[in-house]
Amino acid sequence: MDPSALYPLRATHEIPAVSADEMSEIERLAVDDAGLSTLQMMENAGRALAVVARDHAGPPDPYAPRGVLVVAGRDDNGGGALAAARHLRNWGYAPRIALAGPPGQLHEATAAQHRILHRDGVRATWPGAPDFDERFPAMLAEAETVVDGLTGYTLRGPVQGDAALIVDAILEQAPPVVISLDVPSGVEAASGDVYATAIVASTTLCLALPKAGLIEGDAAAAVGDLLLADVGIPQYIYERLELPVAPNLFAEGPILRLISHA
Repeated sequence: MDPSALYPLRATHEIPAVSADEMSEIERLAVDDAGLSTLQMMENAGRALAVVARDHAGPPDPYAPRGVLVVAGRDDNGGGALAAARHLRNWGYAPRIALAGPPGQLHEATAAQHRILHRDGVRATWPGAPDFDERFPAMLAEAETVVDGLTGYTLRGPVQGDAALIVDAILEQAPPVVISLDVPSGVEAASGDVYATAIVASTTLCLALPKAGLIEGDAAAAVGDLLLADVGIPQYIYERLELPVAPNLFAEGPILRLISHA
């Protein structure tokens, strides 16, 4: 069974697709006006991402843990991926973590997610770490499912530095399932441009609203199945920004599957 068939269907034309600037304003209002914290929205995103990863990976086997590799960037998208790793660990999986930089360079909320995992005994690696050259290729070779949280909708231009090194390695290995959070790393949400160093996802889980470039641009081949997750944005924020979001958008469930024709 196709795991994406588990989620209620909605047509893309029924839901407004937003630009990167519009999404940034939605998040700003959610924090500054509604009083949501970045960690709250990150937790909602991470749990939804973990559900999608679980549905693709199948039930955990304590005697032969399924290979789940979580790759996380320094910003909030990376924090969502790390939150997903914690949920997967709580559900009986043994996720492995690769960061796109040292823990000291993670943004505040993402660093908090990493600290929780570290205290729970999960040891991440990153380019430049003493064990990276040995551990990361083995982690990637054993991965049946890769969770991609390296870059988000704010990406402008090609992926750079350590994140690009990780993306290139994933492209070379071509794991069976790659699930991207919000936007496949290396795809520009604003334009839909797909750079040479870009994740080719099996499934992309958009947060709150779909990003316009994933629907209107040339990104379809990199996006795979397009899902949408509720992260708790209050309805009045959409109304304030004059975005025609149905109040019952997630009435059938917190994760939807978006298709071009219903």
